Parts: sequence; C-alpha cells; structure tokens
Amino acid sequence: MKYLFKYLIKLLFVVVVPVLMTIVVVNLLVYQPVEPILTTGFLIMTVLSFVNAIFWSVNMSRVFLIPRIKINSRPGIGLDVEKVAHHWEVKLPFIVLIFQRRL
Repeated sequence: MKYLFKYLIKLLFVVVVPVLMTIVVVNLLVYQPVEPILTTGFLIMTVLSFVNAIFWSVNMSRVFLIPRIKINSRPGIGLDVEKVAHHWEVKLPFIVLIFQRRL
C-alpha cells in the first residue's frame, strides 16, 4: 500500500501535472487572446511545474513508473497475454515480452 501511494504521487507530479500545464498553456496561447503579463505568468508556472517534476523524480528515484521489460524469442505463431507466477507475458509471433514489477 505504501509503494502504491508513492507510485501515485510520483505519477501525478512527474507526468500528469507537467503534461496538463503544457496542454493548458498551448491552448491558451493558440486559441485565446491573452495579455503579455498573463502569458508570462502561465509560462513561468509551466517551467515551475517541470522543475517540480525533476525534483520529485530525483527524490523518489527508487519508485519506478514503468515495469521492467524483457524480450525473448521463441518459436511459434500466436497472440496471447498470460499471467505467469509474478510477471505478465505477452506472446506475439516469434517474440515474448515479459513485464516484471520493480520493487
């Protein structure tokens, strides 16, 4: 539960907030006539959201957002997604992708 909380915090501050700020600023600059002071304020807030993302990424370096991925080749043609022991396997023609959780 503690790891899930840390994962959600890192996901929010490293991915969601900078992406949303970028989308909002681009939409405001392209579609709305905004005064220069507001434009400067929004750009400063966007830069600060990226600085915040770097801060959280550095301080939570032991929390991983993406799983460990391994690629193996095996003979066979087929499509399959399978839960095996403690990991997931996605079987494609001649390739097996293994997704493992990082702790």
